[in-house]
Amino acid sequence: MRLITQKRIKEWQKEFANEKARLAAWVVKIEAGEWTNLVELRQVFPTADAVTVKSGRSALVFDIGGRRLICIHFWKSHTLYVKFFLSHDEYMQGSWKLNL
Repeated sequence: MRLITQKRIKEWQKEFANEKARLAAWVVKIEAGEWTNLVELRQVFPTADAVTVKSGRSALVFDIGGRRLICIHFWKSHTLYVKFFLSHDEYMQGSWKLNL
């Protein structure tokens, strides 16, 4: 799967140094994957979830070390757009859903 943007991942690895290894492992798994739907994705990421946002799109949510990694997915082009890396509280507030 193609991952856009790795720059954000690198920034988060610096900002959240305790999550650096988990983020790196997530990137390796994502880039190796060729999933076409959420059911297939959950074979590798069992806790991944799809959440409908204000625009009507579906965002993928990954739990990484207690933080939530939010991505927009395009199954047909095998592309993930990395958008947010939120604390549990930030995620639960839900304001991120308004920006997708």
